[in-house]
Amino acid sequence: MVRTPSRTSAVSRTVLSPKTAREPMAEGTERQTEPDERGQAPASDQLTALVAPPSERARRTQAQLLSAAQRVFERDGYFDARVADIAAEAGASHGSFYTYFRSKTDVFRAVMQSALDRIHAAGATTAEDKSLNPIERIDVANRRYVEVYRQNTALMALLEQVATFDEEIRSLRLVVRARSVARVEKSIKRLQREGKARPDIIDVHTAAGALVGMVDSRVYFWLVLGEECDEEIMIQTLNQLWTSAIGMPGNH
Repeated sequence: MVRTPSRTSAVSRTVLSPKTAREPMAEGTERQTEPDERGQAPASDQLTALVAPPSERARRTQAQLLSAAQRVFERDGYFDARVADIAAEAGASHGSFYTYFRSKTDVFRAVMQSALDRIHAAGATTAEDKSLNPIERIDVANRRYVEVYRQNTALMALLEQVATFDEEIRSLRLVVRARSVARVEKSIKRLQREGKARPDIIDVHTAAGALVGMVDSRVYFWLVLGEECDEEIMIQTLNQLWTSAIGMPGNH
């Protein structure tokens, strides 16, 4: 069996190393909400949405600072990252950073909000997916989730660390999970109505939470903690467990 080499052992050593000094929490920026197609605001907007500056030049500078902050956090971790390093990475002055963000904590929240929204969006059904059968859709969704998680591995490692002491990051993580669970719950109920999932699931909401947690935990142990894993076998096994759990026909 070919094991997929993990490139994240260095990530774990970098971003999860314990430090005693912690930056004080900063107040968030102004909140804005814009509902999605289900009338539910995006995960980031339910917490601290980034306010877009009025001018194109300012928006460009803000975006450069966000991109630079992501690179610095991924490289140095949360505790070792400095505002001066973020500004330098963006090619901006130290003072201009504070035009857009109140602190390192503030920009970290903005970076994480963007990353978590990308990960959540990976599970959305696209127009191309509508031609697939339910089992194929589950496979496609799991593969997309793995790929976008891979692209954001360092940030996901940081999420678990910072969520232990930053209330807003912890809330953001819970909001994103709740949206994922709600989406899976809705899908299971639709499959039940179509006769494609077992009707006797004790509690669909609990089942949806367990399935979301199964995928999230397995990918976390692989990509963040560096547990050896054959990627294709992992995905096929997750697909099988998922379809078997809700009693989908033809899942063997």
